[in-house]
Amino acid sequence: MIPLRDAIRPTTFIEPSKLRDRLGLDITIATETFQHTGSFKFRAAYNLVSNVPNDEVLTASSGNFGQALAYACKLLGKNCTVVMPETSARVKVDAVRSFGARVDLIDVGKIGRSERVGELAAEMPGAYFASAYDDQFVIDGNATLGDELAAHDFDIVVVPIGGGG
Repeated sequence: MIPLRDAIRPTTFIEPSKLRDRLGLDITIATETFQHTGSFKFRAAYNLVSNVPNDEVLTASSGNFGQALAYACKLLGKNCTVVMPETSARVKVDAVRSFGARVDLIDVGKIGRSERVGELAAEMPGAYFASAYDDQFVIDGNATLGDELAAHDFDIVVVPIGGGG
């Protein structure tokens, strides 16, 4: 098995000259868009899948974590099921499927993600439930981005936040 540090792509750092000139600041942009599956979530997913002994992994995701988990499972020879709202972007649903994962589309007006995951977990007692944010393997995997940022001498780090992980 490939260790996490060798499985991920290092963060891409961009020094935007026009933005620097316009603002009169020394700015560096750290972007994870070149990471496998297009987001930092691959770090978490690969760390989780490589550390759990289960051959089946189950999660709920609207897209990014599901894609990352599906790809990590593909790389490590494990099965993956992703519960997704039927309103998820088709490109994300297709990406999850393209990595070999089973997609379970749900109408969230009729059943909640957690409830559906619970039903599937009862049907798949050997599966590991992977939370996109509330799991130590996920937290540790995501923290590797912080390790990369800490290796630089930045005065300030501004980080966008959103839902989920």
